[in-house]
Amino acid sequence: MAAQIRSALVLYRPITGVENVELRLHDTILYNSIYRADDEYLINTRMYGTRAGNAPVLHLTARPTSGTPTSSTESREVRWVPRNEVLSLPMATSMRLRIEHYLSGTGLPHIG
Repeated sequence: MAAQIRSALVLYRPITGVENVELRLHDTILYNSIYRADDEYLINTRMYGTRAGNAPVLHLTARPTSGTPTSSTESREVRWVPRNEVLSLPMATSMRLRIEHYLSGTGLPHIG
Protein backbone atom coordinates (compact mmCIF):
# COMPACT_ATOMS: atom_id res chain seq x y z
CA MET A 1 0.00 0.00 0.00
CA ALA A 2 2.83 2.42 0.80
CA ALA A 3 4.24 2.02 -2.71
CA GLN A 4 0.82 2.77 -4.23
CA ILE A 5 0.54 5.92 -2.15
CA ARG A 6 4.02 7.09 -3.20
CA SER A 7 3.16 6.36 -6.83
CA ALA A 8 -0.07 8.37 -6.60
CA LEU A 9 1.73 11.30 -4.98
CA VAL A 10 4.25 11.38 -7.83
CA LEU A 11 1.42 11.49 -10.38
CA TYR A 12 -0.32 14.35 -8.54
CA ARG A 13 2.86 16.40 -8.01
CA PRO A 14 2.27 18.63 -11.11
CA ILE A 15 -1.02 19.98 -9.72
CA THR A 16 0.00 20.51 -6.09
CA GLY A 17 0.87 24.18 -6.70
CA VAL A 18 -2.29 24.98 -8.65
CA GLU A 19 -4.62 27.50 -7.04
CA ASN A 20 -7.71 25.93 -5.39
CA VAL A 21 -6.23 22.41 -5.59
CA GLU A 22 -5.83 20.56 -2.32
CA LEU A 23 -4.20 17.20 -1.77
CA ARG A 24 -5.12 15.63 1.55
CA LEU A 25 -3.84 12.45 3.15
CA HIS A 26 -5.35 10.41 5.97
CA ASP A 27 -4.54 7.30 7.97
CA THR A 28 -7.86 5.46 7.85
CA ILE A 29 -7.96 1.88 6.60
CA LEU A 30 -11.14 1.98 4.49
CA TYR A 31 -11.76 5.02 2.38
CA ASN A 32 -12.81 6.48 -0.96
CA SER A 33 -10.73 8.56 -3.35
CA ILE A 34 -12.78 11.60 -4.26
CA TYR A 35 -11.96 13.76 -7.28
CA ARG A 36 -13.91 16.97 -7.84
CA ALA A 37 -14.00 19.25 -10.90
CA ASP A 38 -16.57 22.00 -11.22
CA ASP A 39 -19.88 20.30 -10.30
CA GLU A 40 -18.79 16.74 -10.97
CA TYR A 41 -17.36 14.16 -8.60
CA LEU A 42 -15.61 10.87 -9.31
CA ILE A 43 -15.55 8.62 -6.27
CA ASN A 44 -13.34 5.55 -6.41
CA THR A 45 -14.78 3.26 -3.75
CA ARG A 46 -12.27 1.04 -1.97
CA MET A 47 -13.24 -2.56 -1.42
CA TYR A 48 -11.42 -4.95 0.89
CA GLY A 49 -9.08 -7.17 -1.08
CA THR A 50 -9.58 -5.27 -4.36
CA ARG A 51 -7.04 -2.99 -6.01
CA ALA A 52 -8.24 0.55 -6.64
CA GLY A 53 -8.12 0.07 -10.41
CA ASN A 54 -10.63 -2.77 -10.13
CA ALA A 55 -13.02 -1.03 -7.73
CA PRO A 56 -16.21 0.73 -8.89
CA VAL A 57 -16.18 4.46 -9.63
CA LEU A 58 -19.24 6.59 -8.91
CA HIS A 59 -19.74 9.61 -11.17
CA LEU A 60 -21.93 12.23 -9.50
CA THR A 61 -23.08 15.46 -11.13
CA ALA A 62 -24.82 18.45 -9.64
CA ARG A 63 -28.39 19.34 -10.56
CA PRO A 64 -29.08 23.04 -10.72
CA THR A 65 -32.05 24.05 -8.62
CA SER A 66 -31.64 27.83 -8.73
CA GLY A 67 -29.03 30.55 -8.95
CA THR A 68 -26.87 31.85 -11.73
CA PRO A 69 -24.90 29.55 -14.03
CA THR A 70 -21.15 30.20 -14.04
CA SER A 71 -18.44 29.27 -16.50
CA SER A 72 -15.98 26.45 -15.94
CA THR A 73 -12.77 25.22 -17.52
CA GLU A 74 -14.89 23.65 -20.29
CA SER A 75 -17.03 26.67 -21.15
CA ARG A 76 -16.72 30.25 -22.34
CA GLU A 77 -20.41 31.06 -22.05
CA VAL A 78 -22.99 29.71 -19.64
CA ARG A 79 -26.72 30.40 -19.72
CA TRP A 80 -30.04 28.73 -19.05
CA VAL A 81 -31.53 27.29 -22.23
CA PRO A 82 -35.04 25.89 -22.73
CA ARG A 83 -35.01 22.09 -22.81
CA ASN A 84 -36.27 21.93 -26.41
CA GLU A 85 -33.35 24.11 -27.64
CA VAL A 86 -30.46 22.33 -25.93
CA LEU A 87 -29.58 19.83 -28.64
CA SER A 88 -29.57 22.50 -31.35
CA LEU A 89 -26.55 24.17 -29.72
CA PRO A 90 -22.97 23.45 -30.82
CA MET A 91 -21.11 21.35 -28.25
CA ALA A 92 -18.46 18.68 -27.85
CA THR A 93 -19.54 15.15 -28.72
CA SER A 94 -18.92 13.90 -25.19
CA MET A 95 -21.10 16.67 -23.73
CA ARG A 96 -23.84 15.96 -26.29
CA LEU A 97 -23.87 12.28 -25.29
CA ARG A 98 -24.19 13.17 -21.59
CA ILE A 99 -27.01 15.63 -22.27
CA GLU A 100 -28.87 13.24 -24.60
CA HIS A 101 -28.65 10.53 -21.94
CA TYR A 102 -30.04 12.88 -19.29
CA LEU A 103 -32.84 14.11 -21.56
CA SER A 104 -33.87 10.53 -22.39
CA GLY A 105 -35.30 10.43 -18.86
CA THR A 106 -34.38 6.84 -18.06
CA GLY A 107 -33.14 7.78 -14.61
CA LEU A 108 -30.52 5.07 -14.99
CA PRO A 109 -26.77 5.65 -14.83
CA HIS A 110 -24.97 5.65 -18.15
CA ILE A 111 -22.09 3.20 -18.38
CA GLY A 112 -20.14 3.36 -21.57
